[in-house]
Amino acid sequence: MSEMHFRITLTPDPEGGYNATVPTLPGCISWGSSKDEANQRVSDAIRVYLASLQKHGDPIPVDIDAVPPGRTPDRHV
Repeated sequence: MSEMHFRITLTPDPEGGYNATVPTLPGCISWGSSKDEANQRVSDAIRVYLASLQKHGDPIPVDIDAVPPGRTPDRHV
């Protein structure tokens, strides 16, 4: 599978840590005690989510607004 990029939304959890969601992949969520940990855990969740889609022959969604790491968006939303 070629490299894919997905937007990740981090929101502070009222009880501490951060919730991480992937808007393009419904139900793909994770949590971490820090932003870095939440990012790492949701990256793992994305890999599992995509593997499940592939295993079941479901299409892989494309996040047209995702920006690869190290690049800045060409436009502001």
